[in-house]
Amino acid sequence: MAYGLGTVLTAVTLGWPGINRSVGVAAASLAITLLLTWAELAVSVRRLHDLGKTGWLLLLCIVPIAGLIILIWLFGRRGDPGDNRFGSARQAARRRGNM
Repeated sequence: MAYGLGTVLTAVTLGWPGINRSVGVAAASLAITLLLTWAELAVSVRRLHDLGKTGWLLLLCIVPIAGLIILIWLFGRRGDPGDNRFGSARQAARRRGNM
């Protein structure tokens, strides 16, 4: 979602009539898009780890429709109730502020 928002903001900024399409605007748009992409990837990998899955499953985005459907299904599932190979449930709860 953050990547989509960054892309829309970049498109609006660069395509807005009357805006000077200078190198500075392009660089700022690129920086915002990269920052939002990095944040989205980090959150997505953490969510997959909460499910006990590897972050490499994000590569399913390459598969046009089926990959997106699978990822939406995975992100909607409940996380592992106990410990998994990526950490303990206690650490995850502490990160979320539940403990």
